[in-house]
Amino acid sequence: MKVVCVCEEGVRAQDTLKWDIFPDMEGSVEIFASSTPDVFNLSMPLSTVNIADRVVLIPKLGEDRKYFMLSFDNQERVYVTNRKLNVPGVCNMRDIGGYAREDGQSIKWGQIYRSGSLAEITDIGRARLQMLHIKTILDLSSKEDIHAKSPEIEGAKTISIPINDPFANAIRKRLVEGKCKRNDAIILMQDAFYSFTVDYDAEITNLFDVLGHANNYPLLIVGGAGNHRVGYVISLIMSALNMPDEAILDDFLFSNSCIEMHNEVNFGQSLPPDEQEALTVLMTSQKSFLDYAFEKMRQENGSVDQYFTKKLSLNPKKREKLQQILLTR
Repeated sequence: MKVVCVCEEGVRAQDTLKWDIFPDMEGSVEIFASSTPDVFNLSMPLSTVNIADRVVLIPKLGEDRKYFMLSFDNQERVYVTNRKLNVPGVCNMRDIGGYAREDGQSIKWGQIYRSGSLAEITDIGRARLQMLHIKTILDLSSKEDIHAKSPEIEGAKTISIPINDPFANAIRKRLVEGKCKRNDAIILMQDAFYSFTVDYDAEITNLFDVLGHANNYPLLIVGGAGNHRVGYVISLIMSALNMPDEAILDDFLFSNSCIEMHNEVNFGQSLPPDEQEALTVLMTSQKSFLDYAFEKMRQENGSVDQYFTKKLSLNPKKREKLQQILLTR
């Protein structure tokens, strides 16, 4: 039996659970809810529906985030919650839990979150963030975007790990002056992702040192629009956890459905068509960016594993500890 299940946070005070099951089978699904991802009261199912329904709407069960366990005909259990989170004033906020390896282990829900800058978070957004019990914020904002530094969030410590934003002021200037076309943008972004692999060894080593301590979780990684720098760092974390390439790419590209470009770049509509096309490249996450970075890693270090060991001091023992912290069955 293989079950694929997703949870979508509703805008009308409800969550939506959807699933596919292979091969098709009859039977029932018992649904349990909890405020933590690890403890469920199995004597009190929230709802019981037919497997063939493939979808169920769950009314809001309070203001805190809910985790769900679905038991398929008492044969298979699946744990799920909403990946994309609505935090007012913060774009591209989501949980990277739930991605699975071929051996059945998956990333724990509610441990690592990723998002864009917190600089414009609202009071409601702060309250929502505090309900996630974030203990550590890793802020990738650089000196160039110092205005985007994270504000203080009650209960959380902020650690600065500065990485330059690929979409820097110099590139914005080239767009406005009509000197950046689509192919230019692709090359600029590939070069930027390559720079992540060679220019920030100390910063990313520091990041993995923080990740290696269980008392730093739950943890949030922020910066820019939450796609390029954050996306690259998350891809490294997932790779260190031995996640499949498909899962790493899925999470990287998911940013494209979470970012409203017109909200992030207010001058875009005034650009000529060619520059608007270039801007789209600069603002989106594209497979070629990540592929280029990882291929350069392999060429210059022999393998991604060697890159972890040689450049980031992330040896097999440290990776095993990271996996013990973040993976579950």
